[in-house]
Parts: sequence; C-alpha cells; structure tokens
Amino acid sequence: MRNKIFFFLIFFTSVCIASFALDLHLPFFNESDEIEHYSGFSLKYNEEYEQAEWVAYQLTEEEVLGEFPRKDRFRADRNISTGSASLEDYRGSEYDRGHLAPAADFKWSEQAMDESFLLSNMSPQVPGFNRGIWK
Repeated sequence: MRNKIFFFLIFFTSVCIASFALDLHLPFFNESDEIEHYSGFSLKYNEEYEQAEWVAYQLTEEEVLGEFPRKDRFRADRNISTGSASLEDYRGSEYDRGHLAPAADFKWSEQAMDESFLLSNMSPQVPGFNRGIWK
C-alpha cells in the first residue's frame, strides 16, 4: 500500500508540474480515461488504485476568501463508473482520507465544498502528514 501511495504522489506531482509548465488547462489524458468534472475541480480516476490520478482546478483569491463552512460529508462518488473507494475502505486502515483538492479551496460555493468530500478526491494519507505539513 505504501509503495502505491508513494508512486501516486510522485506521479501526481510530476503531472501537475508538467501541465503548469506547458500552460495546459488539464493534465494529459486519453479519450478512454475516466474524467469527471465538478463545480470546483476536475479529476482523472484510476480504478487500479481507486483514487484520482490527478485533480485540476483554478483558484482565485476571491474563492479562497469564501464563507461556506467545511461539513466533513465524506462519501463514495456515484459518478465513477466502476465505483469509487468507500468509507469502509478507510475503516481500520490507520490512514486519513486526505483531500487532493483541499476543502479550504472551495469556500466560495456550498456545492463545490460538498463535492470536495467525494472519496474520488481523497488519497490515503498517514495522519501526521495529512494533519501536519499537508494541512
């Protein structure tokens, strides 16, 4: 599991850096890939790891200063054709449900905030990392 998480973080970081360097709207994807679009972000889902391979969104100062509160309504993503990770996948795992697109970036919209808690936007993270440096 840790090897998969490490691979994901390296891959996710390299895809994001490459996409911003090339000034692309979304990181590279094939037409056969599962891309989901939400009000605040888009993601490419990877069924093998049951999580997003990448998330992408634009963030403005006005959006960060929004007023919609965090509600912690974690749930499976019904838009994922093969089924996303579930709450049961995290129970007893000793991993946090770590946001890839952070909830704090979606205070500008109640819907965007709510969608940030879909499990397709989560990656298993060790608690010290998720609640520490990543926060």
